[in-house]
Amino acid sequence: MKQKNLIDQQNQEFRWSSNKAIFKMQKYFKFDQFQTTLKKELLGGLTTFLALVYILSVNSDILSQSQSINDPNVTMNEFGIFFATAITSIVATLLMGLWANVPIVMSPGMGMNTLFTFTLAQQAKLGFEGAMIAVLLASILFFIITVTPMRAMILQAIPKSLSIIFAVSIAFFIAYVGFEQMGWFKMDANTQLPIASLATFKENYLFIILGMATLGLMLFFHYRKVNGGVALSIVIGFIICIIFANTLPKSQISKISSANFRNGFNFHYDFEGFIWNIKSGMQSFANPKVWSNPGLYVCVLVVMLMSFFDDSAALNTLNMQRNKGLAVHHEVNRPTMLIDAGSGIMNGILGVSSMSVMVESSAGIHQGAKTGVAALVNVVLFGVAIVLFPVFATIPTVVTGAACVFIGILMVLHIAEIEWHKPQFAIPAFLAIIFSVTTFTIVNGVAIAILSYAFIMLIIKKAKQVHILIWPLCLVLLAYFVALAFIQ
Repeated sequence: MKQKNLIDQQNQEFRWSSNKAIFKMQKYFKFDQFQTTLKKELLGGLTTFLALVYILSVNSDILSQSQSINDPNVTMNEFGIFFATAITSIVATLLMGLWANVPIVMSPGMGMNTLFTFTLAQQAKLGFEGAMIAVLLASILFFIITVTPMRAMILQAIPKSLSIIFAVSIAFFIAYVGFEQMGWFKMDANTQLPIASLATFKENYLFIILGMATLGLMLFFHYRKVNGGVALSIVIGFIICIIFANTLPKSQISKISSANFRNGFNFHYDFEGFIWNIKSGMQSFANPKVWSNPGLYVCVLVVMLMSFFDDSAALNTLNMQRNKGLAVHHEVNRPTMLIDAGSGIMNGILGVSSMSVMVESSAGIHQGAKTGVAALVNVVLFGVAIVLFPVFATIPTVVTGAACVFIGILMVLHIAEIEWHKPQFAIPAFLAIIFSVTTFTIVNGVAIAILSYAFIMLIIKKAKQVHILIWPLCLVLLAYFVALAFIQ
């Protein structure tokens, strides 16, 4: 009864626009159900884009280090990667906005891109062509699992407390990514993992100060309840970086060199390179070097499982944030899961790493975005980025890194909801956080949390309370760790 009264009250409070076009949009995207406004959606969409725009340049940089299976001196075309990243992001996010009506952005994400280059292409010796095939096959398998009731059943089998643990581990992970982008950590040349060392402050003090100042601005605006504080902080931080990058000697601006305009924009459009990436991958279907490599089949399993658990954990976390303040709890809908799984097929064909649910979408949700309109804002901005990429590419990672840390701070507040007095949740929470951060992969934290949960339930003689699907899931996760060991 209370819930019904709250729903009626919210519906009465909602104001419909007198403009016919806006009224139709409000109806289609269910603004009344989500108690949102066009201003919140636009601002949330812009905030999300500013927080994740770095992926266009970072993804290109990482994937362009992938060597060919036929010639180690040949690598993927960098513009082709950038263009494919933008196109795949546009298509998947457009579907998220129009069909699923969620404020979630899809793009080839961090973690999956390093797996593509340094594990699949290099360590497993598949080359970028074999890595593309692995992504394609894994995405098809992921989509098949999602089309059947299997994915929904697995997600329903996971206790709510474990879902909260996943959210907290993602918070630590995204903050860790942010601190690395600011310059606090060094990226290990062999493992491609960020290594924490305060000694780097001496080398990167300028970048760290700029990043921390931007983070401080975000916190200031947040607690002063300034609308659009994250986006405003990113713009201010960007302007300050431009000033330093164009006045200091080049030897002192390594992490903000993208904002250095003294030599103009070092970028050109190479659509032939985009086509070459696609052709190289598709022609390798006939290459026996790919199919005779046993690492291919292990990689397909690893990529599929990483996509499944990474994205499922991210979707649950973002959905929890989206439901805050709403009278009715909205579950992750079926279109969202189908788009999430199916869009990776496109990535394997066009020549980029697997599609990811961008946890930076949390920044927009925090600003009030709750519908697909925020996703459509990102679609437009990704399109603009293709034309104005030289401008968007100049936003230094020290600024976007601050946004990642800020998101992590907000998300980690869920840590209070973990049932720390129960060992079946306290121990998995601890392990999930440690493994997500130290292995630089969310899925490892998710996997160890599920495995340890089942193990502790056995120890404390509560195995009968564990959902029956958790046990076969544990076997799959054990197989995942074994498979991962063979390709690393």
